[in-house]
Amino acid sequence: MDKLSLQCDIAYSIGIVSEKIKKVDYSVITFQNGCRMKEKRQEHLPSLKDDVLSLMKIEDGCDIQLRTENETFPAHRIILSARSRFFKNKLDQKNTGEIIYVDDLDNDTLCQMLVFLYTDTIENLELGNVMKLYIAAAKYGIPSLKDRCSCFLQNNLDASICCDALQLADHYQDDDLKKATLNYILEHGDEIIGSDKWQDLERFTELTEEVLYWKRMDM
Repeated sequence: MDKLSLQCDIAYSIGIVSEKIKKVDYSVITFQNGCRMKEKRQEHLPSLKDDVLSLMKIEDGCDIQLRTENETFPAHRIILSARSRFFKNKLDQKNTGEIIYVDDLDNDTLCQMLVFLYTDTIENLELGNVMKLYIAAAKYGIPSLKDRCSCFLQNNLDASICCDALQLADHYQDDDLKKATLNYILEHGDEIIGSDKWQDLERFTELTEEVLYWKRMDM
């Protein structure tokens, strides 16, 4: 009788070989004529935000220019008018040309502001630039941007910025930010009162008197 012999090498794992996901396949299951069909969905499709931002970056259809002291930023009138009270009023004027001068803003602040106008998102917000962006939002009539900068400040207060934030809140009548900074100063009074930042704030007598009043009430 003939005999067939097979020799096999078997390998097996006694632990985890890999926890990586090599590929994620997004697909939609549909039925056609009773048959189950699998349609592969394209990955990394651009979002509306991506498409709108690309209009600014590639300068597609731009019909207005914003000019700082040393750089020009092409933009779209319809976006500026829809998102900023200042630009709407400016562009509604019949004698508005093709250039709007914004030489009170530095290039980075204007770029951040434009990205927000186009996408409703803020890029690279940090303590080093948030106050400039806050002031720009207040001046150019972008309340949603001003509110987000205010929230960022409230959530990131420290001794190095709280006096400046208090002055900012008082000037722009931002009650939430003012309350947050007052509370922070009251909680960290020994660290702040008498510091260089506090001495700068003392030029605004009413503000420092208000802080000291609440500190006495808190004692």
